[in-house]
Amino acid sequence: SNFRGDSSFSTWMYRIAVNVCLNWVSSRKAIIFELTDDVVDPKPTPVEQVSKSETRSTVREAVSQLPEKQRIALVLRVYEELPHKEIAKIMECSVNTSKTHFFFALKNLKRKLAVATQTSGEGA
Repeated sequence: SNFRGDSSFSTWMYRIAVNVCLNWVSSRKAIIFELTDDVVDPKPTPVEQVSKSETRSTVREAVSQLPEKQRIALVLRVYEELPHKEIAKIMECSVNTSKTHFFFALKNLKRKLAVATQTSGEGA
């Protein structure tokens, strides 16, 4: 009943839709975000980059020192994300044996990394 014919009907309907949307948006309560001083920059600092690189190098060195079967089981499980059944096929052993190699690889790796961490901590 309010349509006067000054413009096309579609223009009038479009404006009504826009007004309804604007009224809906303005009726919603504003969400207030408080910014704190402890906003974290997602980019690592140069010190963090060097530390991460040193950690990778230490882990690679420790993995390379594992006995061959343990190293293979660890790499296939952790880096290739293969199930033990596939690892057993690749290594031509039973599933339980592949699990054992993996278990001892983790145990030895943990020990080697602990020693490496203590050694690097003494030099600092």
